[in-house]
Amino acid sequence: FVIRYPREASYDSSENINISFGEWILEKEDSEIFSISQNDWPEHCECEECTKTMEKYGGRWSAPIIVAINELARRVKKWQQEDERVKNRTIYLETFAYQYGAEPPIGLEVEDNVIIRLCTHEACFYHALDDKSCPVNKVFMDALTGWKKIAKHLYIWDYTNNHCMEIAFNTILRNIQRN
Repeated sequence: FVIRYPREASYDSSENINISFGEWILEKEDSEIFSISQNDWPEHCECEECTKTMEKYGGRWSAPIIVAINELARRVKKWQQEDERVKNRTIYLETFAYQYGAEPPIGLEVEDNVIIRLCTHEACFYHALDDKSCPVNKVFMDALTGWKKIAKHLYIWDYTNNHCMEIAFNTILRNIQRN
């Protein structure tokens, strides 16, 4: 990926995705999941190509990430068909649905060897995640529902601290089982 500091890397799959990570996969013989995710900050690439991709798929900044990860996932599938060293391995690429990438793209499916890991980072833990009276958690549940429609593999990265109410004492405890 090309870093356009202080922004996020560009996910333009036509040029910048030509990263070889095959050696990494070969080195980790016992691993099945390889994470390729956005940076842990709110900035995203705003280059022309990423912006076009975002606009094409419902105005969602997750779209350039998914287009890129899908391209890599297809390359992994092709590599597995051609190379005996990885032919019988289970290999998933995993990416976070987090911050600007939390809302799923519209009109774009996720490859079946990709895992989406939706983060509860911006959820409200004072309320249960499925509490319809909480507008913050409604946004999270809408994202969860959207990802379930387009991704075969969906994991939750569940935070145990409450980023919406940092100073509130253990508000998560009353909802952790329900969540």
